[in-house]
Amino acid sequence: LIQKIRIPMYRWMLGLLQAETGAYRMHTDGEVDIRASYTILCCATLLGLASPALCQDSVVQYIQRCQTFEGGLGGEPWTEAHGGYAYCGVAALQILGKLHMLDVPALTGWLARRQMEFEGGFSGRCNKLVDGCYSFWQG
Repeated sequence: LIQKIRIPMYRWMLGLLQAETGAYRMHTDGEVDIRASYTILCCATLLGLASPALCQDSVVQYIQRCQTFEGGLGGEPWTEAHGGYAYCGVAALQILGKLHMLDVPALTGWLARRQMEFEGGFSGRCNKLVDGCYSFWQG
């Protein structure tokens, strides 16, 4: 079955790339954010579909632009840093072997500041409560 759908799947993934920004859509006519970059790169890699066309420099640059002044990553450029988006951006760049393209010390600092002293858990954003899910996304 996978052999039968490889080429259509590859074309579909490539069709989700926004050439002007290097961002991917989550689905046809869907939202554009860093989750889609991770999802496409992860699936393409696992299925042996990763190619220079899917993994181009503009994708790396888009993810770089999602890093905020705080060091975390937002869903899109110029948005608030969030733990889930940080996971997606870091994982996508790691898949590409380009994690060094982020300001890793700033990211590490942002992640460390998400662990709350009283509860010991992690918050997903600045000034938010601890949530157990962020132990996965950021821990």
